[in-house]
Amino acid sequence: MPAPPARWIFGSAADPVNGRIVIFGGRGPDAPVRGRDESGDLGDTWMWDGKVWKQLNTEGPSPRLNAAMAFDGQNILLFGGRYETPDGFLDLNDTWILKEYSRKRVQ
Repeated sequence: MPAPPARWIFGSAADPVNGRIVIFGGRGPDAPVRGRDESGDLGDTWMWDGKVWKQLNTEGPSPRLNAAMAFDGQNILLFGGRYETPDGFLDLNDTWILKEYSRKRVQ
């Protein structure tokens, strides 16, 4: 049974209308130390329906940590976060809407 890989500093939001929890991004436990070429930031989206995990295979936000996520009564929203570069952190200022199986950039 598929499940998201271990991670920390990820975004998450609950959708109580449909009984789901959605997580996005974060950092894997084996992420390299800052200053190396690859940051280890994740850009995948997973949904938990109370029984099984399902990876949502859609194009969308770039990999990031600390993204803010919320449910607005109809959709899951994702805002901002940070991406680590060899020179430090880059603060992101974009907004995305997760509609069932697609993501749309708002800003």
